[in-house]
Amino acid sequence: VGTVLQVGSSPYEIVGVAPEGIVGIDALGTSPDLWVPSMQRTRSDGGSLHDQWGSSWIYVFGRLQDDVTFGAAEASMAAVTQRLRESSDVNEDIRVLMAAGVGMSPEERAEGGRVVMLLSGIAALVLLLTCANVGNLFLTRATARVGEISVRQAIGASRGRLVRQLVTESVVLALVATAMAVPIVIGVSGVIPALFPFPMTVSVAPDASVFLFLLGVGVAAGVLFSAAPAWGVARQDVSKTLREGSTTGGRGRTRLRDGLVVGQLAVSLGLVSGAALLGRSVMNAGAADPGFNPDGVLVGALNLASTGRFDEPSSVEFQSRLLEELEAIPGVSSAGIGNQAPVLGGHARATVLPLEQADDPEAGYEAEYITVTPGYFETLEIPVVQGRGMGTPDEEPESVVVVNEALASLFWPDGNPVGQELQAQGVVRRVVGVVPDVQMRSLRTAARPAVYYPYHQVPELFLTVHLRAEGATSALVPGLRRAVANVDSDIPVLGVSDLREGLARSLSETRTFGMLVSVFAGLGVVQSLIRLYGLSSHGVSQRAREMGIRIALG
Repeated sequence: VGTVLQVGSSPYEIVGVAPEGIVGIDALGTSPDLWVPSMQRTRSDGGSLHDQWGSSWIYVFGRLQDDVTFGAAEASMAAVTQRLRESSDVNEDIRVLMAAGVGMSPEERAEGGRVVMLLSGIAALVLLLTCANVGNLFLTRATARVGEISVRQAIGASRGRLVRQLVTESVVLALVATAMAVPIVIGVSGVIPALFPFPMTVSVAPDASVFLFLLGVGVAAGVLFSAAPAWGVARQDVSKTLREGSTTGGRGRTRLRDGLVVGQLAVSLGLVSGAALLGRSVMNAGAADPGFNPDGVLVGALNLASTGRFDEPSSVEFQSRLLEELEAIPGVSSAGIGNQAPVLGGHARATVLPLEQADDPEAGYEAEYITVTPGYFETLEIPVVQGRGMGTPDEEPESVVVVNEALASLFWPDGNPVGQELQAQGVVRRVVGVVPDVQMRSLRTAARPAVYYPYHQVPELFLTVHLRAEGATSALVPGLRRAVANVDSDIPVLGVSDLREGLARSLSETRTFGMLVSVFAGLGVVQSLIRLYGLSSHGVSQRAREMGIRIALG
């Protein structure tokens, strides 16, 4: 406490130390190492970040009073939202998304809920398979005890008492199984965090509610899947059984047993098919054409805003000088700078609309917003299919843009987009080129309409550097850091990664989900195979006398 720490180019005095284990408000992802008052982070013009209307980065957290419900808080926030909309033209479409609790944004919470529901459904199917398997075993066990049950009935035992006895035996087995599952659950909870492709700052260790749920499911399964076999055996014809000495069970029990096996196989094959389709989807996503060539490309991120010294003109000068330094790195075949890297981050959107419909707000579209330097398209090997790409500041005195095919077909489906004009960033800009659709945000979703702006006409302070290597991309990392330091030594290079490897990591969540589904499907198939073996083995043992006679007869 009292020590001054340099963060970027700004000094901060340490006023406190948080307890170990405090991770802040994010349940998933990297936990912060330090906290800075947001009102002390200034823009390049010296203003506060809180005065920048139109930003969507702000998260607001409040603790409700004991007598205030979440619904009442939503109603109060609706009034605040209306006042925000009326306070500025920029805010007329503002939304305030509320979530009960912290840890995940409302969008993440909704997506996570869908994934959890799907995984829970699959787990329930596997539990159903297990219960069917156990029910089949109870049925076989009860059938083998037909003689014993008949004797008990003959000496006065009621059907209800016999059913209670058989169900009680099953419940005891279920309790033993539940007790044996407890250490497995504890062990699995220690493995789960390692399966996910991102750090987990919350504990997944089971608590009392988990064990109570486990106990309830175990007892319920024992009761439900033993009651039918027990009742079926208790309803048998006692005199016929004692007279014939039958231990094989009736046709009804055989049909029930066979039906359970068929149902198990059907559900298991359905799970396997789903896992195969999911695996194929992941493979297709990894092999699909993203609209650019990620092989041999190194990406790094720069944050000019962290210094507090850059404005729009100085940002343009920085990018121009940096581009010269990057192109001079040994082993670099081409270089380009943008405000975002495909899939990896820095994503932004801005509303654009055709000039002939500039007076109609409904004609606008929130397209991907990408600033690029000369060499950006060449470095990512994005071909220009119509018109031309971006030039240098001297070559581009006019306000121009390059659009992708999705935006061209949206605004000008029947005409040539080159030469058309659109309104973007408050300026009329002429379309000089068209490029293919690029998957900027995810390999799992279709590309959105996008607009590419010259870096000197729409300067940005958050930059991504793209280098195409003649050899291994790892060999360019020292040269990249050196090139940035030659221009400004206060700016660190963040998140350096090979673009191909980064795209593979972007699918890691889907692969993890596919792995979990595959594990569940595998468990279902193994159970079905075990039951098929058990059914065949039981059938053979019941026909041992018949087979002995057949062998004796030759």
